[in-house]
Amino acid sequence: MSYPCRTHRRVRTPIAGRDDAAHTLLLATDRGAYECAVVACVDASRLPLTMFIFDGRSDLDDALELGVEAVIAAAASADSPLAAIFLGSSRTSGELGPSPTDERRWVRMAERCADAGVELLDWLLIREGTVCSVAEGLEPGPCW
Repeated sequence: MSYPCRTHRRVRTPIAGRDDAAHTLLLATDRGAYECAVVACVDASRLPLTMFIFDGRSDLDDALELGVEAVIAAAASADSPLAAIFLGSSRTSGELGPSPTDERRWVRMAERCADAGVELLDWLLIREGTVCSVAEGLEPGPCW
């Protein structure tokens, strides 16, 4: 009998904080070796609902922002258990830390999520197994 791999089973453990989110994103991006953008959705108990992974695009951060918009729109049009999202960007080159463009994008996405009643928990940048937060030190900051 075949079983789904551990990362593709419905997880019944909440994403309790940044460490859990980082672990989840490291799995999804092969520890940052796989260049992509991730929108991860959780319910009010922070139990995982789904994860959208965008790759193969020239500007993954634009795809990330469009993904946030799409998730918010879908949740608004249905009786959705979506309560919060967290984001990840795997970057295989350049500096790991957030750029001023990342910081502006964070504020814009956080405001859009707040307007829709969805909590934006954090945006984590990943490179070679290392993780840092775009939201750390910004207003609004991470919501863990």
